[in-house]
Amino acid sequence: SNRGSRGGRGRGRGVPAARAERFRTTRGGMLNTQPSRGRGDGADVSGQRQRGTQRAVRGGIPNSGEASKGSTYILLVRHGQSIWNAEGRWQGQADTPLSDLGAAQSALAALRLCHRGGALLGGSLPDLKAVYASDMLRANETANILATQADLGPVTCDNRLRERSVGEWSGLTYDEVQQQWPGYLKKRLLPPSYETDDLVLPRVFSALDAVRKDHPGEQVMIVCHAGIIYAVEAYLKAKDGKRNPHRRYRIGNLGCRWVVWDGKGFRLGKRVNLLGEGPMKKPPV
Repeated sequence: SNRGSRGGRGRGRGVPAARAERFRTTRGGMLNTQPSRGRGDGADVSGQRQRGTQRAVRGGIPNSGEASKGSTYILLVRHGQSIWNAEGRWQGQADTPLSDLGAAQSALAALRLCHRGGALLGGSLPDLKAVYASDMLRANETANILATQADLGPVTCDNRLRERSVGEWSGLTYDEVQQQWPGYLKKRLLPPSYETDDLVLPRVFSALDAVRKDHPGEQVMIVCHAGIIYAVEAYLKAKDGKRNPHRRYRIGNLGCRWVVWDGKGFRLGKRVNLLGEGPMKKPPV
């Protein structure tokens, strides 16, 4: 089976209880909790090739009475900063844990979700019925901190939601890629084992389809990776006939995208940011 056991909170590869408790009282004023600039996720390779200005996007969930009966609202959440995000390394499917800052970011996001969920996510406070996560450590730790501290229930892991592979670039910094693969970044080339969107999308939409079938008319959170969110965005933009659907705007740690099943298919909702109300102004990497 692709999914892990529902089990209790923090089960399986979740964040240890002691670590979750350690960050329970963390406040934004104590640490710099802004999204990481590191190139740790696989999708940052593609993002590096398509620069642009991050748009300010707010809101996303329906007010009561606006939701279509049977529509499922899925909030795709990028994990908190990992140790390789902090070091500026491409990760892909290297299973790295959250940094201390990443754990603090997740705790702050849970706090804001509890107290200002309506302002952060649009409309009324969402009634999240379930929390899913990639089975990779950084996503699973983030999901367990959010679920534990915001009282969202147990986390279900699904290996179909794991980050794309970046192949031979895993573990390398931007400078190391330039040195070992000269000209690749400038020419927008990829290493041989890089997992492209056409390989990522079937497994990801298989997972999304299972979630919407299990949660008709409900709102669900999925903690995953930048590469997954970018691939879903590009596909649904192209499906909807948007211009430049593959132009990618960087999504920071704890940045999110709503995806809606409207009874006929999936469509994009809006981007939101669990670490603050303002736009994510950093350029894509």
